[in-house]
Amino acid sequence: MSDIPNGTVLVVGATGQVGGVVVSKLANQNRLVRALARPMSDYEHLKRANVEIVFGDLMDPQSLANACSDVDLVIATATAHIPRFPKDDFRLIDDIGYVNLIEACRQQGVSRLVFCSGITTPHDDWIPLMKFKRRTEARIMSSGLTYTIVRASAFMDVAFVLMGSSLPLVGAQSATVKRPFRFARKHIDKIENSIEKDHVAHIPGNGKTRHSFISGANVADFLINAGMSVEGRNAILEVGGPEELSWFDVIHIYEDLLGINLRAKFTPAVVFRNLSRLFSLFSAPASNLMAINYLFAATNAIVDGAQDTARRFDVKLTTASDFLKEKLAQRSQKDADATSESRVRARFSRG
Repeated sequence: MSDIPNGTVLVVGATGQVGGVVVSKLANQNRLVRALARPMSDYEHLKRANVEIVFGDLMDPQSLANACSDVDLVIATATAHIPRFPKDDFRLIDDIGYVNLIEACRQQGVSRLVFCSGITTPHDDWIPLMKFKRRTEARIMSSGLTYTIVRASAFMDVAFVLMGSSLPLVGAQSATVKRPFRFARKHIDKIENSIEKDHVAHIPGNGKTRHSFISGANVADFLINAGMSVEGRNAILEVGGPEELSWFDVIHIYEDLLGINLRAKFTPAVVFRNLSRLFSLFSAPASNLMAINYLFAATNAIVDGAQDTARRFDVKLTTASDFLKEKLAQRSQKDADATSESRVRARFSRG
């Protein structure tokens, strides 16, 4: 049962990977959507019926107050842990930026604030992004606002790219890992086709840690369905995919899907931890990314009762195999369309 009037929904982080999916799903439901974007960001793909694009910034309180005016629900997915612009500082955006957003929601009488967070881990006290997530959660809960907090496990859309696959990027309008942050982009550009072309999978740690990998689309489903429901009112939900998979399990899925044998290239967990400490001296974003990789390498991140939570909020969880099969089908269709278009052009050029 919906707990939110059929009014306008503001999506903060609309130009991001999950935020863009949230906008699309809401628009498909004929909801009135207000998408917050910075003027210099890429927002063309958000232009569609039922979507109003408004300009603002988490570091600009007045722009947030304007964006939150006459809004019933705010869904916030914004993060700058991989910076989009050189001036972005995730230590400010993911911390003070959310202070500004919470206050704007309070001032404008927003019915509910839905926040996309991350699942709890044994290392939350030293991974910068997780510290900011927990800090924001505490501020939301003490703000007096009605809230829904969705703590998501590792995204297939990101984790599988870091293994060296470009498949998860197929059809993505705004892939987080492809943002122009030189440290991350250089690495991704180097490895993103290593599974498909070189038959090499890059594995954090010894490959044995297990994770409840979830698709970004399923996270969007939880943000919308739980964020609008009575049961999601003032709730904190840990959500994950339908399987507990090791990195070796994911390798086997790729091998079966692509009909290849993969060689694993391992990076010990201690390497990520040491690099995180080193980069902390001159690059906070790079240090944070290494800390997250350490988490992938050293810690099981399993969501108990993921299927039960999904049923409660009418979310059909996607398996890793189905996620990759769909991406492969999209790529095949794209290649077929390109071949067909090329043939048509060649026919017209001949005469």
